[in-house]
Amino acid sequence: MTTITAAAAYWTAVLAESGAQARADAVAALLASGTKLKFYDSGGSLIRTVTTDAWTRGALSQSAYPITPGAFTGSQTGTGTPALVVATTSADVEIFRTTAGVLSGVFQIPSAFASGVDLTAGSFKLTYPSPGSASSGKRWYPGHYFYASQDWTHDVTMVESRRNKVKTNPYFAGYQLTPWWDKMETAQGVYNFGPVLAELDKAQADGKMVWLRLMERSFHGSARGLPCPQYIYDGGGTYASQTNGQNILAPKFWVTWVGEAFLAMVSAMLAAVDDHPAYQGTITEECSIAGSWLQAGYTWQAMNAFVLEYCRVGSAGSINGLWHQNMGWSNEPSSDTTEHYRMTDTVARTYKAGLSPTDLQIPPNSLAYQNTTYGSYIPTRYAGETFFAPNVEYMTYTAAGNTAKKIIDYGVDTLGVHFIGWANTDYSGSWAFTDDDAIAEVARQQGRITTARPSNVPE
Repeated sequence: MTTITAAAAYWTAVLAESGAQARADAVAALLASGTKLKFYDSGGSLIRTVTTDAWTRGALSQSAYPITPGAFTGSQTGTGTPALVVATTSADVEIFRTTAGVLSGVFQIPSAFASGVDLTAGSFKLTYPSPGSASSGKRWYPGHYFYASQDWTHDVTMVESRRNKVKTNPYFAGYQLTPWWDKMETAQGVYNFGPVLAELDKAQADGKMVWLRLMERSFHGSARGLPCPQYIYDGGGTYASQTNGQNILAPKFWVTWVGEAFLAMVSAMLAAVDDHPAYQGTITEECSIAGSWLQAGYTWQAMNAFVLEYCRVGSAGSINGLWHQNMGWSNEPSSDTTEHYRMTDTVARTYKAGLSPTDLQIPPNSLAYQNTTYGSYIPTRYAGETFFAPNVEYMTYTAAGNTAKKIIDYGVDTLGVHFIGWANTDYSGSWAFTDDDAIAEVARQQGRITTARPSNVPE
């Protein structure tokens, strides 16, 4: 008697697209008790029945959950080519049906199956589309995301103590990770996205999604390494500035060759990560870089042109994932909203990207949500049209009177945000509240967030 090995008989079936509730009911029935799989040929004759114990659901993979049967026995009667499979309860009540064919259709079956042989554990599974998946649209996992990368050597690798804070927390959709330009482009035109993909794999194993926040500037000078590749620095493509107490070291994106080099890396990165099932999207740093306007050769027109090209490249490369432009304001002229509207309309309406000011702060602590020229118009002008993904960062954690509850309530009820990225407070600071307070409040509010897809995120 022949035995089919798992490698030779790995079949994948997708539950019929009969609606989310119908799929959920079918999966619940599979998980609840033993089932029968009845295989019919094209003439409608029953050619084989496989009886299984209750099924189990695995971790999210490729925007779907694998549903694997328990112990089963395969009938040795009948021959022929399966054309239809019907799953029933042990009492013969139908759960679902789907087409079947030899390595074709939604239920893939090797031709050897028809010869009447024993099956082995793990030799087939179903895949159940998750509520956030969309076969012809973009991934959509709104919710709370916790900053998990380490931030002292430009390493994207998650710090286990940070990862563990939300790893098993059902009210956090995932992690925010920070890949740096200098680590992803190791030499001119030489890219290494392996570390980023490795962290996405970890998130997938945790059942979490990931926002990547692209880092290309330093607020600590070169103390933690150059924020960009050595050839950019050597070629005079960076500047240093002591601005507002910050030690800025950043690329001159308004210089053509610098901007083009960065965007080539961004395009390559998206090609590497966009298909990963744990990848939710990419969020940029602020569109305005402190001290840039003080540099020789800088013009706001050139900087704004780069920002829009950045968004165009990012949006074009985001087929499955989302692209979010951190953009509470355009660069100068700061007193004229005409340029602001031109910029933000292009981001949201032409390039179909998300946008919002970087920090989620409550006025009067935040100019971004208080001052018209800094972007207070964004949540109302683009409500229902695009998504908002601000972050809770150092300034928000330290502002007197702030609490996690106030931040969530303001973000969801007033601004209608779809994603909130929470920075960590596992270092010394004058905190008004901490990340532990934030995690507790997110749980208390059961992960409350704006969940409706905006019109520029297709289903």
